[in-house]
Amino acid sequence: MKRLSLFALLAALLAASTTLFADDKADKKKAIEALKTVNDFVGSYKLAGPTWTEKGNWGWKFKGEDRWLHFDIEKGKHFKGGDLRYDVAKKKYILTMTTADGKEKVYEGTYKDEKLTAEHVDPDSKKVSERIVMNTVDEGARFIYRLDEKKGTIFAKKFEVQGGKEGESFSGGGKKNVCCVTGGLGTMAVQYKGKTYYVCCSGCRDAFNDNPEKVIKEFEASKK
Repeated sequence: MKRLSLFALLAALLAASTTLFADDKADKKKAIEALKTVNDFVGSYKLAGPTWTEKGNWGWKFKGEDRWLHFDIEKGKHFKGGDLRYDVAKKKYILTMTTADGKEKVYEGTYKDEKLTAEHVDPDSKKVSERIVMNTVDEGARFIYRLDEKKGTIFAKKFEVQGGKEGESFSGGGKKNVCCVTGGLGTMAVQYKGKTYYVCCSGCRDAFNDNPEKVIKEFEASKK
């Protein structure tokens, strides 16, 4: 009788762990699909603020089954860069920015009307103190990000940075290559068994090279 109870307990634990694994896998898939919504951000940009210039680069990062978007800023006056993830439970995008002096600031928000809008809560006052807004225009050929400070009940613009994507024209149109990893705009060619595929960033290129057959199989399935 005790042996049967032990088997029942083990079976219940196995079923619970299987369910948790399935839920976790489903959540990761939902998070990736949400991040693909802002895939137009991916690329390198020559950016300019009111009194300075900097270079920005958006790309995908991979760690096991986890994926997120990374924003690297060279010579940034206010930020060094950041990481963008999606929290399925909160249904919010989580943007963790690193300031020029090496501190981290977390912004939470949504992507609506082709704009990412996220707010930062001051840890001392527990109130929203800043808002960051990011978007592309001209069919993804131009990237803009703006930081607003909250003063009372309204937001006031602190600064805005914008610039064009390297290697991208503003005319639009024409056939676009598709990234076989994320489904975004393919800008870099990769080869496998004599065939050419495209990826959107160095992160996707590395993911393709790590397991090209898996990537190609999923890409072909997505097209059907």
